[in-house]
Amino acid sequence: MPDREAELERLPLQIASQQEWETYKSRNDSLIVDFFQGQFRNRMECLTCHKVGRCTGLFLAIYFLTSLSQTSTTYNPFMYLSLPIPTSRGGKVALQACLDALVNKEIMTGSEAW
Repeated sequence: MPDREAELERLPLQIASQQEWETYKSRNDSLIVDFFQGQFRNRMECLTCHKVGRCTGLFLAIYFLTSLSQTSTTYNPFMYLSLPIPTSRGGKVALQACLDALVNKEIMTGSEAW
């Protein structure tokens, strides 16, 4: 798998994402997947060195152990979106605000930081 990860590393994000989606669909092809599933791209970046690297699936932990101080990009399929609901003074929250909260940048600190 490290060869696959290195190959994804060299590709533009859009192409790497498409390849990962095609790989997923080759094992999970159905109308349900076509209409109700999608793919998240998740990127973790070291705030010290800002190196770019990619990793997929179960190899995330191994990747971090062997490539310290880098970033990791994963492509994960989903069927359900659990949206965070931001607080609002008026009690109503727009769907766009929930989607924005889902894709918000998060800086991990303290015990959450690696």
